[in-house]
Amino acid sequence: MIPLLATIALFQTVRNLYKSNLSDQEVTLLECFLLLMEKEELLNSLSKVGNSDAKRIIYKSSNIELIQLYDAYLKEIVEKARKPFFSNLCSAILSATEQINDSEIPSLFDSRIKTYIEKQSTGDELQPKELTLLLNHFLPKDENQKYYNPFGGLASLAIDLPSTINYYGEELNISVWLLAKMRMMIYDCPAHFLFKNKNSIEGWCYTAGDSLYDYISYNPPFNLQLDESFPHLLEDEKFGDYRNANTLIVSQTFKKLKKSGTMSFVMPNGFLSSNKPKDKAFRKYLSENNYLKYVISLPEKILHFTSISVNVIVLSKEMSGNKIRFVDGSDLFSNESGKLNKIDIKRLFSEIDRENNSKLSKSVDSEFIAENDYNLSINRYVFEKPVIDRLDEIRLEKLSDIISLIPIEKPTQLEARLINIGELSDDKLNSKIELSRLPIKEVKSSSSLLSRSSMLIATLGNSIKPTLFQPDNKETVYERGKILAFTVDTDLVLPEYLVMELHKDYVQNQLDRIRSGSGIPRIRKNDLLKIEIVVPTFVEQERKLSREYHRLHQEKLEEVKKISTDFNIDVADENSFLRHQIAGSMKNLRSAFKFINKILEDQVKTEMPDLYNLKANDKLSSTLGDYLRIMDRDLSSVTKILNKAGTEIDLTELEVEKIDLIRFVENYKKEVKSRNGDHFLLEVNKDKAALLENDLKTVYILGDKEKLRQVFDNIVANALKHGFDNKIDSSNKIVFEFIYDFKNAEVQLDISNSGNPLPPDYSHGSFIRKGSSSGKNAGDGTGGWFINEVMKLHKGHFGFTDETGPEGIPGDLVTTIELTFPIILKQ
Repeated sequence: MIPLLATIALFQTVRNLYKSNLSDQEVTLLECFLLLMEKEELLNSLSKVGNSDAKRIIYKSSNIELIQLYDAYLKEIVEKARKPFFSNLCSAILSATEQINDSEIPSLFDSRIKTYIEKQSTGDELQPKELTLLLNHFLPKDENQKYYNPFGGLASLAIDLPSTINYYGEELNISVWLLAKMRMMIYDCPAHFLFKNKNSIEGWCYTAGDSLYDYISYNPPFNLQLDESFPHLLEDEKFGDYRNANTLIVSQTFKKLKKSGTMSFVMPNGFLSSNKPKDKAFRKYLSENNYLKYVISLPEKILHFTSISVNVIVLSKEMSGNKIRFVDGSDLFSNESGKLNKIDIKRLFSEIDRENNSKLSKSVDSEFIAENDYNLSINRYVFEKPVIDRLDEIRLEKLSDIISLIPIEKPTQLEARLINIGELSDDKLNSKIELSRLPIKEVKSSSSLLSRSSMLIATLGNSIKPTLFQPDNKETVYERGKILAFTVDTDLVLPEYLVMELHKDYVQNQLDRIRSGSGIPRIRKNDLLKIEIVVPTFVEQERKLSREYHRLHQEKLEEVKKISTDFNIDVADENSFLRHQIAGSMKNLRSAFKFINKILEDQVKTEMPDLYNLKANDKLSSTLGDYLRIMDRDLSSVTKILNKAGTEIDLTELEVEKIDLIRFVENYKKEVKSRNGDHFLLEVNKDKAALLENDLKTVYILGDKEKLRQVFDNIVANALKHGFDNKIDSSNKIVFEFIYDFKNAEVQLDISNSGNPLPPDYSHGSFIRKGSSSGKNAGDGTGGWFINEVMKLHKGHFGFTDETGPEGIPGDLVTTIELTFPIILKQ
């Protein structure tokens, strides 16, 4: 391990960046170059002469490649650095390396690269060591293998290879390539290992078939969109699409493989299940020719720049047998750094190399791949068979024999009640739509009329939400791309029984197998209709329904009792709850009273000038005007009382609208910058890779912009007050980061800062309790409570992670506030 003192010394040096005249990138290149000079045992001499006479010392190196890099790329940076900064940087590195062995210098080198890369949020990163080991695991043990590594990045695949390999890598980004070249020297890669600054895809256009390789491995940019600058590549190409180059990249690199060669590469889930004709045709080509050998799913959140889960796929042109091995490694990980997961490589290798099938791995014939329409999603092949009794197994019926798809029917009106995916029910006890609560919307081309009794099923998300619909005399439509509508054969099954059965574990197991998509799970109609359901006699269906309803009601009662016990609900809590409920009613009353006055004033008074003098009885003295004034006075009085009792009334007044959350956060960033200037750095990381993988540009939530802005202001103010101690320092940083969970239709917005940690043992309960405060800059204790209340109103939840806690946060960020919102699923 690198001593903490040495690492801190280098971090402090990087903080001096703002006192230097170099960019962050230039400082990183300079740091790495000086570490390389220390490995060459020249840094001590260099520190004495400074950067003004650096060339003379550098030319003493026996490493010709190092001298060439200096002359071509690093000389300008070395000479540009201010002398005090250069001198201090040399001293910091010498101080750090005195405390470590020479064998630990590569790890120190990597730590500097990692810190820089993680700050950039560009998609480049230091590849996890476990992923490197996995990609090279299939490399033949023969000597003199020709190894090709396009999209080489920081040359992670090169640094552990035997010297007998003839390695050739390519990287387009000049600064990443330069760091990779120095990294290869730090790791003592052989001199014959070539690593060029080159656009791999552009090279394929003009050098097709001129060089073939024994082994090809890479971790490419995902879902790359190519422009028209690659005409030779795109012309007459059978496989792949320039709008998403995943399949195109694989098909082109596969052409460069020798007849007995092997290829391993990383791809997101979309590559396995894309229904685009060229993508499916390529998977069919690989399967039918027995080129496909392994499909290995990996845990999510193993890559720094994206949270999406990825796969390692292995192809071989040595056509030996028609077996494809599927390995589910999605749960084989440990978590040591808070947000990132670490592959459990030993357990994964044991599943890859085992000969027999297990719960996590299975060998499949290519014929079975064809039966699954060449969808390579792991869940279709590696699964536990659902356990049902023998009698039920005999009574299994396919959904296609029980339900029938309702044809598309055009609405007759311009506006109608709309059933979107959020209106469907996931409640086993109440599976019917409340028609009175449906919004009236303008009818779109994607809407279809519902004019008969039907069952609606969601095709997006982690639940199919089986919901029963009964028409009335008002027109109702549903979203065609996200919902399927079926009639139920009531001669075979009770609709309520079918809903209950669709929630059962044995059905969920089947549904999990047919879902596809790396982010937002999708179910196709043809796959859904293959699901098998237990269909007993009507008498037994009714008996099962009765028993299940009774059990569910008992569960609900127990839940209520447990909540009451756990939260120690007392009279004060009930009063608070009542205030909250009354506040909502008061809002409606005030609004109704305002409109009544408007109607009377604008429409009735013109016909009845003496309107406000009317009396209920001639014997009474009070007039209609008097009663209206009394109502206005008392409504205002009750409102004031509620306001004094708490801020709950303010929280009930939500102005809910559909919000583009990414745009909202980016606009908020601009607002904060205009208010605070350069008091701190504010970054937004929207995880472009995850959005591209799901063909999305943004995510939408339902919410109140003003309340969310107040929440963000509260969090930023807390960071300034507590994290940064009210000190203006340009090294202070706040980062908004999007983490998507499309399976559960949620987005987590992490708001992290680089200031002080929270007080030790500060609990979530302390954070959200009204009046709770802590620390030297303690406030009134309503901030965390307010954030939590607003998140509950948005049907989300609020949490935090702190470096003092068990999870920890990597990098220079210390405390993270986590806001999780339900998102509106998009087709």
